[in-house]
Amino acid sequence: MQVARRAGLRRRAIYYWSRLYSGQLERGQPYTALRPVISVIFLDYVEFDTTRFHSTFRIMETQEHFTFSNALELHVIELPKRMGAARQERAPC
Repeated sequence: MQVARRAGLRRRAIYYWSRLYSGQLERGQPYTALRPVISVIFLDYVEFDTTRFHSTFRIMETQEHFTFSNALELHVIELPKRMGAARQERAPC
C-alpha cells in the first residue's frame, strides 16, 4: 500500500515485478518454467487521470492492442476513487 505520492512509483512497481519474475529461475532452468507475476498496488491517492478506481496494465502491441505475453500484469487500486463512489452510493436521495 502506498499512502503518500512519491516520485518513481511506476518505475518501482516495474522493478519489484521484474525481481519477482526473474527470481523464479535457477541457473540452467528453461524459460518455459517462468510463471506470470501479477502485482496489485493499493494507493491512498489518485495517480491516474481517469474516474476508474481499478486500472489493469499489460504488455500490449500499441496499434492493434494484442497481448505480447501474459507474464506481466499490474493492477492499481486508487482507494480515494472507490471511497468517493461509496460515499455517493450512500447519499440520501
